[in-house]
Amino acid sequence: MTGDMHYAHEKLTSAVYGMAVSTEPLRDRVLSAWLGFHTIDEGDLPEDAHADFRSLMTRMTWTTPKGDEGTIGATLALVSDEEAARLAQLICDLACRVDSTLLHAARLDEIGGER
Repeated sequence: MTGDMHYAHEKLTSAVYGMAVSTEPLRDRVLSAWLGFHTIDEGDLPEDAHADFRSLMTRMTWTTPKGDEGTIGATLALVSDEEAARLAQLICDLACRVDSTLLHAARLDEIGGER
């Protein structure tokens, strides 16, 4: 890991929580989640999460915006309900992977093991 996994954890956990408690439509919750975690970098994530992170970013930015809507908003306006749910699930999966990696590292530190 070259980045800050604790920063990624904070941002992704907050994004997942926001998606879970909001009563907004799913596309709006995914957009809000993205606004919360878009500042993380692939290097902030565990190595085994890099491909999923790149996939998520590609799947959320595949269309060209019109006017001032932004790329993410333009893309989310065009995705199916099923794709919006898959994007939300991928965000949750990334948050869980970061959480699991940090927990594993903390346990190893407690017992003096190797990472």
